[in-house]
Amino acid sequence: MLEEVNPKLVRLCHAVIQTCPVDFGIVQGERSINYQKALYAQGRQSLGVVNALRQSVNLGPISMEENKKTVTNTTQSTHLEQADGKSKAIDFGVFVNGKYVNGDTPEEQKLYIIVASEFKKRAHEMGIDIISGADWKQQDLGHIQLS
Repeated sequence: MLEEVNPKLVRLCHAVIQTCPVDFGIVQGERSINYQKALYAQGRQSLGVVNALRQSVNLGPISMEENKKTVTNTTQSTHLEQADGKSKAIDFGVFVNGKYVNGDTPEEQKLYIIVASEFKKRAHEMGIDIISGADWKQQDLGHIQLS
């Protein structure tokens, strides 16, 4: 998964995994444009269209309830292959007692913020400029990208 991610970001991921007090893993690096379009359609298109797009990129179907919420604001994501042939973004997921949690509760959100803070701290120490989705107005707690 990380072989298609910018090497600076990969080094940062390895460093944070070594020091972070919260159990987490990298859940996504580079995305294809079709994968990004499938995510972008969620909350914007009918459930049938969304699930057809998801199926075309090997994502499972979602429910009507899940399709009420958007999951990305762009089709031009930093997860896409950049000019250097690499993605400049990753998404991480937090684990509690070995089980993935998606940040729906305030307790889970705190864990995501701890991980994002560790990314920012280590990036500063390593001289790597990053942006954390936790700092955005419409937060994406598990998103880290190179500036």
